[in-house]
Amino acid sequence: MKNWNASEAMIEENNRALVALRKYEEEHRYSFADRHVYWAVTNEIERLEKQNVWLAERS
Repeated sequence: MKNWNASEAMIEENNRALVALRKYEEEHRYSFADRHVYWAVTNEIERLEKQNVWLAERS
């Protein structure tokens, strides 16, 4: 069994969220009706990626 620290657990959860968000991003890339949600999704992806880098540097 692997020992988890808080940073590793948070990175794992972020990665799960990123999978779903990237799928949504790919499916709605050219949808004019969903452009506001698409913008929010892309910003959330960027935020989670930056958070993963920050957490990885500190673990």
